[in-house]
Amino acid sequence: MTIDEVKRILVIGAGTMCHQIGFLCALHGYDGVLYDVLPEILETVPGKLSRLADQFIHRGRLEAGEKTAVLNRFTFTGLPETAGADVDIVTESVPEDPRLKGKIFSQFNQLRPEHTIFTTNTSTLVPSMFADATGRPDRFLAFHFHDILHADVVDVMPHPEPPLNLLRSSVISPDGSIKPSSFWKKKILAM
Repeated sequence: MTIDEVKRILVIGAGTMCHQIGFLCALHGYDGVLYDVLPEILETVPGKLSRLADQFIHRGRLEAGEKTAVLNRFTFTGLPETAGADVDIVTESVPEDPRLKGKIFSQFNQLRPEHTIFTTNTSTLVPSMFADATGRPDRFLAFHFHDILHADVVDVMPHPEPPLNLLRSSVISPDGSIKPSSFWKKKILAM
């Protein structure tokens, strides 16, 4: 998969980091879905995203007239079977429990297309702790997002399994040159 082939993103979890990641993806033109098992959490996300958009408008990072279009790029669901059909990237920000992360990735491995790359936003766990549970350790990386209001930074952390071409697919620019984190800088983080 190349950078330009990524079109849809599934964000698992609807807490603070998940809705920020979803917003950042939508801000840069990606369609996707936010999934959570708790309906009461999902119900709060549209309001949180609207307030986040207002903060981006206030900081000059989003035009007021673009707010609705950005917010409409993501949908919300508690149904794993339909969450992000035909997604290219699955990312999660659930509690820092390797068994829970492994269980979620195993479940979604059965529901996602073969080409889908899985990422985790873990900040305290080593990705190899649950890479095998993904069912696709060769297409699994840790992309740790920082607070998007304060820094346009994502740490890319491989584990021993991903082949070099997966790392390159996440950092190769359209002209073929390799640049650190160019996928996220160019497609999601760059303003």
